[in-house]
Amino acid sequence: VYMPENCNLADVEHIKNFIDIPVICAGRLDPRVAADSIKEGKLDGAGFARPFLADQAWVTKMMNDQEEDIRPCICCHNACFNMAHYNGVGNDQTLSDNAGMARCALNPETMQSKKYFLSRTDKPKKIAVIGGGIGGMECALVLKQRGHIPTLFEKSGELGGLFLTASAMTFKENDKELIRWYRREIEKSGIEVHLNTEVNDLGTLRGYDDIIVATGSVPRTMPGIKGFEKALTFTQVLKEKHELGDKVLFIGGGQSSCEAAYDLLLNYGKHPIIVEYANDLVAAQATCLANTSYLRDAMEYHKVPVYLHSTVTEITDKGCTVKNVQTGETFFVECDNVVNGIGFVPTPVGGRTASRKVKGKETIFRVGDCVAIGNLRTVIWRAWDVCMKI
Repeated sequence: VYMPENCNLADVEHIKNFIDIPVICAGRLDPRVAADSIKEGKLDGAGFARPFLADQAWVTKMMNDQEEDIRPCICCHNACFNMAHYNGVGNDQTLSDNAGMARCALNPETMQSKKYFLSRTDKPKKIAVIGGGIGGMECALVLKQRGHIPTLFEKSGELGGLFLTASAMTFKENDKELIRWYRREIEKSGIEVHLNTEVNDLGTLRGYDDIIVATGSVPRTMPGIKGFEKALTFTQVLKEKHELGDKVLFIGGGQSSCEAAYDLLLNYGKHPIIVEYANDLVAAQATCLANTSYLRDAMEYHKVPVYLHSTVTEITDKGCTVKNVQTGETFFVECDNVVNGIGFVPTPVGGRTASRKVKGKETIFRVGDCVAIGNLRTVIWRAWDVCMKI
């Protein structure tokens, strides 16, 4: 995702000038650009793989002038190439998970058709879906395709949830397109949507057979850090474009922090700093080594100050006091802004239980990050796990 579109094209076209065998290019290709290159004799063919995992009808939809109906690949690698690696850990995925390459985080049916499939229900239900993020929208679409009658409730004025923040980075155009795709699919499906409608008490919902809670998560807070209220959230920095100074310190070196730092560095000329408690950046399960290796190398190449085995103990207007948790050494790091990158916590409505009966009638199900923090793959696959059973 950090590479530009058509990143290999110029090199492959150059190679064709020196050999007499067919030359095929692959790698984040725009199909129209590739088609023009073939037409001009600069290429013999173009290779596409991941777009077919995200949408098996990819080429058919293009041929039928239905490009906006194509579910876009977002280059996340969370299912098609999901081996994870960080310092001291060769691969933290299970063998069964690694054996399932060529699946898709966005499309559970890909290479898993015996586990994930759509079957029409013979007992249609009216189902309330609370939360209009990716999890809620996926639930509504799956339920609709199965013959149920979902109604979507979203407390803000737009669908997308926290993914609106994640997609706000400069290089996340495919993520932005995914949100647009979901919104179009919701509209085309005729699903009833209530924006600016917050549901705090599930008992106030009437006339529904079942309820799905997909209320996502909120940034984790660290009241033990003096001055923590000065820290900005990812939403403030990425989506709301809060005014930033030159030096921006991230508390936490996970994927979100590294991607935001990369965006600020390359596209806004800022100088990020990362403080991470673990022994490596993006030291987390289920984040592909292709993505994490690139981010680690980018931080090193651009000489971004990275403090591992470290934590912030105080935030002031001039910077942060940082403590090395191994040696106990403390030191001050000057910065203009601090970003809270220490993760998220679930925000379910009505408790954390995955599913339960209410008054012996409707069942409440919970999906996505309001159950446990994950990624787009866990959010979407959990949605199918629930919606296939209803």
